[in-house]
Formats: sequence, structure tokens, C-alpha cells
Amino acid sequence: MRFPHLTPSTRRDRSGFSLLELMIVVAIIIILVSLTLAVITPVLLKNEERVTRNVLSQLDAAVQEWETSVQRRVTTPNTAAEGSAAGTVWDVAYDPALPSAPAAPFTGTYALQYRRTVRLLDLMSQEPKAREILSKIPGANFTNIKRATAAANGDQFMDAKGVVDAWGTPIVAVFPGRDWKLSDPANIIKDFDGTIRSTTENGTTPATTGWGVCQNRVVLFVSAGPDQLFLNANAADNLYSYGQEGN
Repeated sequence: MRFPHLTPSTRRDRSGFSLLELMIVVAIIIILVSLTLAVITPVLLKNEERVTRNVLSQLDAAVQEWETSVQRRVTTPNTAAEGSAAGTVWDVAYDPALPSAPAAPFTGTYALQYRRTVRLLDLMSQEPKAREILSKIPGANFTNIKRATAAANGDQFMDAKGVVDAWGTPIVAVFPGRDWKLSDPANIIKDFDGTIRSTTENGTTPATTGWGVCQNRVVLFVSAGPDQLFLNANAADNLYSYGQEGN
């Protein structure tokens, strides 16, 4: 007769996982996460692109509504020199000052473009029908502009607002240039609509590049896209309010 409690054990009692088993489990988790990201990432990018294109479309429609209501184009100088002409009043100044010194990103490399875009938004918001169109843009795509230093009353934000794309980068308005003149230098680019290219369009000469080309004297809105960078080699993923991707 065999007594179980006296039978020698042929194996060790085991508790937990071996290192090899843990490594296999981790590898499987990594593979599953990679496969999930491969499926989800394109979907998220498509959704962000859709949201951004909708914002760009609403901005474009708001400008058109403003111009229809006042029966003229938005006026803005092509250069700082034109903007300083005595007795000339512009809808959007070449280098507008915001109510108080703003914090990044409204300072630095793109400060001029950001400030002009903020002023354009403010201009459109003063016309009822254009303001109604702007109200269709989701609140998440408007950004409060923070002051570099809080105001005396403690306010950290200005009344002015900017508008951002789905990646959180401020959207920029590109303004068409002035009418071409016979006295203009030969290397100045003349577009099909009879204007020269402004300093924020795709270059004032063939050797320079910019933000995008306006067509038919219409303001162009530009998103930097997923890489959050606007110019030169970084412009491949930019999104535009109209045209063949700004070209």
C-alpha cells in the first residue's frame, strides 16, 4: 500500500512566472499596443484634419460675409512703409499692437502674422452676420491670449482672442498684396488677379517662400498641420482655407 504523504515529490512547487514567461507577456502587450496605435492614429489624424478644415472654412466664410456686408475688401498694407502713409486708415494694420504685451506664441518669429490675424478676427466679430458665422467655430478652437505680465487689476488674459487648429497651433491669415504698378521692379511677382505678392504670401521674389498664395484678392487662412510648423520644407502638411493647398 502506498501512502501519499510518504511519496517523494517528483517536481518543485511553483509560484509566480519565470523571467522568460514575463518577457513573452510584455512582448505580446507591446505588439498589441503597436497594432492598436497603427489603427487609431490615422483615424485621429483624419478627425483632427476634418476639424481644422471646418474651422478654416468658417473663417473663410466669415471674411466673405464681412466683405459682402460692407461692400468692399478688407484693407491692409502690403508693407510697413505703406502702412505708415499719412492719412491712410487700414482695417488691419501691418504691425498691429495688441492691448498689452502678449506671451508666447504671439511673440517671436510669427508674432506679426499672429497679431494681424487676431485683429482680423476682431474686425469680423464686429459685423453681426460675420460674427454669427464665427460662433459656429467650436469654443475649443478659440484661444485666450495671455499677457506676458498680468495687468494692474490682476487680469492675465486680454479681451482679444486667437483661433487655433486641432493641434493647438494658431491659424494664420495671409493677406493679398496691393495692385501691381508699372513702376514695380521686374522681379516682383504679379499674380493672375493683378496684385503683387504680399510679404506673407509665397515670396515677393521667386527666390523667397512664404505662407501661401492668395487667389482673387481673397484672404487665405493657413494651419501648420500635424507638425505644427509652417514654412519651407515643413509646409507639406499645411492646410488651407481654399485653393490647391495654397499654390
